[in-house]
Amino acid sequence: MNGLRVVAAAVLLVCAGGSLAAFAGDPFEDAIVAVRWKENEKALALIDTPGFDVNRQNAEGYTLLHIAADQNNFEMAKILLQRGANPNLRSKIGSTVADMAYSGSPLLAAVLKAGGQYAKNAPYVAPASRPATAAAKSASGATRAPASAASAAAASNDPRRKQCNARHHSSSALCSDSTCKMREYRKWQTCLKTGSYN
Repeated sequence: MNGLRVVAAAVLLVCAGGSLAAFAGDPFEDAIVAVRWKENEKALALIDTPGFDVNRQNAEGYTLLHIAADQNNFEMAKILLQRGANPNLRSKIGSTVADMAYSGSPLLAAVLKAGGQYAKNAPYVAPASRPATAAAKSASGATRAPASAASAAAASNDPRRKQCNARHHSSSALCSDSTCKMREYRKWQTCLKTGSYN
């Protein structure tokens, strides 16, 4: 009986113009979708919930700030930087937020002003193995230096990423609700890993 009530509530939400994004289960994944689609009010509501980590990384190592830079979502990038987002966290392919921001954009200028740097040629460090404190970081000698122009260009010209982005943008443009957009986002994540958009 309770299951029927949940289904009925979901149907009412859809009929009333709502979405099923609230049932996705992971506020971080929902926030990624909202940032990607520039639904900044929805993203902000999720980001401002107690315990939300603005520096959390997805399976590919991307943070919300990476996604905002990739979509040139300047307003959300400003909000994330104000809430303590680290512009120097790197994705698994080594991209910092500066690497993903549009050249000459106000977003890139804001990221650089906040201390963001281009990636250097160094291996990806999984979030669990990063030093927990600034003192531990300085003790380990973990410093960041700007990358050469060649390494920055290589990160932004990844052919798999370009192919996955093109497919994602064309497929998700047909979506009319958040559920479809989330499904397309997960296909994009898989494509970045495997090269196949299924």
